[in-house]
Amino acid sequence: SRRVVFTLDDLKDQTEFKLPAPQPATCHDYPPPPNESLYKPTLGFLDRIIASRRLKQENAAQASLAEAREQWESECDKVKAQNDSLKKAHQSAIGLWDEARAAHTKEQSAQHQQIEEMKDSYKTGDAFMVEYLCMEVLSRSEYPESFPRESEAHFTAESKTLLVDFELPNLSALPQIKEVKYVASKNALNEVAVSDTWLRRAYDELLYQMTLRTLYELFTADDAAIIHNIVLNGWVKSIDKASGLEAHGCILSLQASRDEFLAINLVQVEPKSCFKKLKGVASSRLTELIPVRPIMSISHEDHRFVTPYGVAESIDERTNL
Repeated sequence: SRRVVFTLDDLKDQTEFKLPAPQPATCHDYPPPPNESLYKPTLGFLDRIIASRRLKQENAAQASLAEAREQWESECDKVKAQNDSLKKAHQSAIGLWDEARAAHTKEQSAQHQQIEEMKDSYKTGDAFMVEYLCMEVLSRSEYPESFPRESEAHFTAESKTLLVDFELPNLSALPQIKEVKYVASKNALNEVAVSDTWLRRAYDELLYQMTLRTLYELFTADDAAIIHNIVLNGWVKSIDKASGLEAHGCILSLQASRDEFLAINLVQVEPKSCFKKLKGVASSRLTELIPVRPIMSISHEDHRFVTPYGVAESIDERTNL
């Protein structure tokens, strides 16, 4: 199956509502009612034989019980008021939580609708949306931090052609040290540089792989098959050894059609051979950073494509077609 770096659906906010629901309030317990057995009068001998004394004791006990009940009811009223306040606060918190959750759902739905509208625009071949999709793909493609990430994409609906200028790493982005050896006689570490042969081979292979990978990621992200052709221009920033000034040149250029490219089994190809089969333009030694004319270039005045030349005019003996 094809690995897709990015789709517009990836922009949809899928975050869950993370605010936990308010927990039910912990209500206070009601106090137990008075124990009537504790308020029975204790009658002595005289209390038992003299009715007035017994009645006085019984009335006093009943009064004490009534006072205890009144105090108990008062305490129950206080507990009820406290519990009612806690329940009210909980219901209020639940209401606020429900509102926040509803707002999150509403915002998420609105955002999803916007993405669906973007998808509809993309599927109609809207140039801005096609370019937006491709720039997201290029920005999300994972490379080492030392690699440049600048790129520019322009799409013309008439020819269904996407033109991409993208920055390639220069030689300094590759490892320069093969290994570090400890020299016991000097008690020192000795760095062993990579060979020029390895550096040339690794750099060529890296840039050809990046070119094919970028084509693959752009074509596979275009699930509506809006893009029929892609032109890739690979640019490198370096220091001109003759002038000591910064140079910025296009060192490879490649055009491929969707059907032609997706028919290739990239797992089995040799990157440079595949590049040549697709009639890519580049120096035979990419490490020399020899500029080539792009197959197409962008006119930044009106964003139209320019096919500037017959390719043969810019080729020398070190150029691959």
